[in-house]
Amino acid sequence: MTDDMPAKRRLLARRFWTFGTTFPFHVHKLRHRSEHYDETRLAQREFWKISYVAHGEGMKIINSRRYPFKSGSVFFIHPDDVTGYSIKTDFADIYNILFMPE
Repeated sequence: MTDDMPAKRRLLARRFWTFGTTFPFHVHKLRHRSEHYDETRLAQREFWKISYVAHGEGMKIINSRRYPFKSGSVFFIHPDDVTGYSIKTDFADIYNILFMPE
């Protein structure tokens, strides 16, 4: 991370995990509202993440690079990636599959 990048949040698995240690996966749907997300809200996690965009348009920020997204887009996020969203529509519905690295 460079000096001109905003601070990032570290997301921990225990915040999301609803399954036991024998099944270390979590699936959930989130509605991200555009007023809550811009390029200054960044996060890094300790787990892998697959995101599927069910509705919405905007930009997915991954390690300071911008990728356009729309309904049907899929992202595979590594635990070391620093990510965020810039949402162009009023909201984006996103399904996330989270799982721990071995």
